Amino acid sequence: MRVGGVFLVLFLLGGVYCGCSFAAQPRDEFNKLISQSGQYLGQMRFEEAESSLKKALAIAEKSFGPADDATAGVLGDLGFLYLAMGRGQDAIENYQKAIEIAQGLSGGRAEVTATYYKNIGDAYLLMEQFNDAVGAFQKALSMINKGEIDNGFVRSIRESYSKALERVVKSKRSRDAMLNKKAIQKLMKQ
Repeated sequence: MRVGGVFLVLFLLGGVYCGCSFAAQPRDEFNKLISQSGQYLGQMRFEEAESSLKKALAIAEKSFGPADDATAGVLGDLGFLYLAMGRGQDAIENYQKAIEIAQGLSGGRAEVTATYYKNIGDAYLLMEQFNDAVGAFQKALSMINKGEIDNGFVRSIRESYSKALERVVKSKRSRDAMLNKKAIQKLMKQ
């Protein structure tokens, strides 16, 4: 499963994407933990990555504020980690918190927010909640269609959206076939 290719690179770079400036000591510890979590993730050491990210989240919330860009970034990183671990619901919860923060920041961080919606769609696909996946991909695409984002990331959202729609159709056909089979079996018993 491909999840947020550009986001992964940024994640593995240790939070460089954040572009925030903080007081030296909390920033240093924060950056160390983000970098460490990226190393752990690259080694598939998910529990250690989660521990580092939770510590980084605590620093971000305390030192930079609960509605800060750094806090949103760590929540997004936790969402990505949980998605990689197959923990779709945990991923969704963290992405939704990150979206709330990102939308409150100046500029709304449209590209990052669209990434979070795309990854929420991937989490719903993982959990086989196809209608919810379609809704998340539609939110990501609506940001793109407004002209807020223009890069190669757009194609991956459209591909995921198409796959989700196909799964919804297949799921509906399977459900309809099952209902027809049950109806036929009931008629045959009469």
